[in-house]
Amino acid sequence: MISNKEEKIYKYLFRTCDAQWRATITNDIRKIAKEAGYKKHLTNLKDAISYAINQDEDAAEYLMNQWHIEL
Repeated sequence: MISNKEEKIYKYLFRTCDAQWRATITNDIRKIAKEAGYKKHLTNLKDAISYAINQDEDAAEYLMNQWHIEL
């Protein structure tokens, strides 16, 4: 289950980004997770946002710096 913060970020990105940009965000966070040794596959944008907020500072920084999202 995702938190309220994660849901708000997801809805914001879903409204403001087209499918190609959402896929780019997901793939970029997947790369960060893979480099960090994360074993589970992040299947969609919700998984990627949850991972970024809860498990990886580099992924969180990516969201803050590249997409101007306040965490």
